[in-house]
Amino acid sequence: MTIIKQMVTLLLLVSLWCVPVAMAKGGDGCQRCGPPSGTFTNPIVDEDTPDPWVVYKDGFYYMTFTHYGKDIVVWKTRSLTDMRNAKKVTVWKPPTGTKYSHGIWAPELHWIDGKWYIYFAADDGSNPNHRMYVLESNTPNAQGSYTFKGKIADPKHDVWAIDGTVMKHNGNMYFVWSGWEHADSGFPQNLYISPMSNPWTISGERQMISTPTYLGKERQRSE
Repeated sequence: MTIIKQMVTLLLLVSLWCVPVAMAKGGDGCQRCGPPSGTFTNPIVDEDTPDPWVVYKDGFYYMTFTHYGKDIVVWKTRSLTDMRNAKKVTVWKPPTGTKYSHGIWAPELHWIDGKWYIYFAADDGSNPNHRMYVLESNTPNAQGSYTFKGKIADPKHDVWAIDGTVMKHNGNMYFVWSGWEHADSGFPQNLYISPMSNPWTISGERQMISTPTYLGKERQRSE
């Protein structure tokens, strides 16, 4: 027991010595006595960033998210845990009085065939009118300017659509999104897929690939 007590006393003395030494030496000393390197603290961002989307290219992480439903922003950083200090740019604002001037939700940034594309949902102020739209970059810079390419929709089923994304399989491009079966369906929200002839055009009729088995808590539509 005496040996154990001596060891405990020694450890306490070392820890007490370490604190003033760390304070005196500043950053280096604090790093040695603090948490192990490679850790970080959540949250990594102090502001509201719902529906985040992150893509990595050429040494940088690019993040976009639902920015109060009013515009599209792109953040750029070398470290995912340093989002507070990311370069932040508003890359696109919708014109007023259009079918896509409000409710800009869940943008996704994709690098496709040498250009950036941003897919997002938007409406005219009425939720049932949400549709998917796409922007195309004018330069290789993800934080540069963009051109509005238009709406992405199956002409035979041009109804409520959100959360669109793109994928390639066996050299073919596809668009996947969450949508209603009919214009006034409301629920359930199904997942649909359609082939694409280019990053902004659906080239085939939609096919439902998933529908919820359990509806869970119902939501009231915002008219």
